[in-house]
Amino acid sequence: MTKLEREMLNYYKRSLELYEARLEVLKKPYKKSEVQLMSAERDLVRKKIKEFKLKIGELAGTLEGS
Repeated sequence: MTKLEREMLNYYKRSLELYEARLEVLKKPYKKSEVQLMSAERDLVRKKIKEFKLKIGELAGTLEGS
């Protein structure tokens, strides 16, 4: 495992933690005027979480194969 790969893996793990924390905040109820905006942001955060999990899996698989 190269230093760059380790740094990338750490970056993705940290970003995943931050997005998961943000998702917890977005699950709280909001005023009616904010619902649509929060729903869109929540969808975006879920998409990013999915992407980071995929990238972490790819990197972990690459590192195990090395």
